[in-house]
Amino acid sequence: MKELLAKVMVGEQYVCLDGLIIPTDATLDMILLMYQVAALEDPNVEAEFLCNPAYWQTNAVNRE
Repeated sequence: MKELLAKVMVGEQYVCLDGLIIPTDATLDMILLMYQVAALEDPNVEAEFLCNPAYWQTNAVNRE
């Protein structure tokens, strides 16, 4: 847990998305970069998330 929360700052807001701790003010580019870094350590990240249209369609946010 210490490793997972190492970069978390008291007073800031975060979301946990697929095991990644992401600041609420993160941009889409920043989130995709985090996934790409995770894919360097775990090759399943690319197949399960980055290159999986079903994942992105299922988890899309309705902005209406």
